[in-house]
Amino acid sequence: MGWPAGVTTGPLGPEHPPAAVDVANAIATADDSGSHVTPDDFADELDGADSLGVWLGGRLAGYGLVPPPDVVDGQPIVTLKGGIDPAFRRRGLGGPLLDWQLRRAAEQGEVVDVTVQPVNAGGLALVASRGFRPIRYYRVMRRWYDDQPVRVPSLPDGFAMIGFDPRYDELLRLTYNEIFTGQWGFLPKSEEHWTKWFTSHHAFRPELSRIVVDGDRIAAFALGYEFTVDTEQTGVRELWIGPRSAWTRTIRREPPGCTSRSAS
Repeated sequence: MGWPAGVTTGPLGPEHPPAAVDVANAIATADDSGSHVTPDDFADELDGADSLGVWLGGRLAGYGLVPPPDVVDGQPIVTLKGGIDPAFRRRGLGGPLLDWQLRRAAEQGEVVDVTVQPVNAGGLALVASRGFRPIRYYRVMRRWYDDQPVRVPSLPDGFAMIGFDPRYDELLRLTYNEIFTGQWGFLPKSEEHWTKWFTSHHAFRPELSRIVVDGDRIAAFALGYEFTVDTEQTGVRELWIGPRSAWTRTIRREPPGCTSRSAS
């Protein structure tokens, strides 16, 4: 499938992220994904990825990113990112953009993942026409504080709850890997990945994070994140919760592997 008349394409350069952020946030709003981004967020996504911008009438109408593959159980998996600004949908842009991404992804891995929100019927039809099939659905849990108080249970004897302490950072990483090993799509986090995307990420909020310890061992954790644009748009902050299986009968408050979003 070729591009419609009047379209120009090319890689995204240092001057393009502000316009790409506008496109990404327009998509997030229209598709109700909750995945709004800041320039820093987009710079992280663009880092190391192949990119293609799509311009129509002098305006960035969409973009596609093809990041380096992740390796899950020895299988390289490429996760495509991007999309078409809702104001430019139904103009024949999404098909050739996805085709470009698929060609680039085929050079890096045999498996390609893409996420499409249920409200985006056109996007669902497009990926289905390219041979994609649904393999995973996600649910978001939300809790509001204005209708019922938050009950804080006491911990069993021998346990203590502390705030985030950098001295526990490496133990947190190892605990995280232990908790989520065996879950669908999980990749063990290296020290570099953990530092970049977890406890040194600009969205990480140490003051919202807690660690439950049993002596010198971590029994559970809740890591707090505030993605600024998401919070401004929705009031949402995120807690990423992990209880270790050996202690779940004693202290668990959430299902393992759950990401809870609390609106305030």
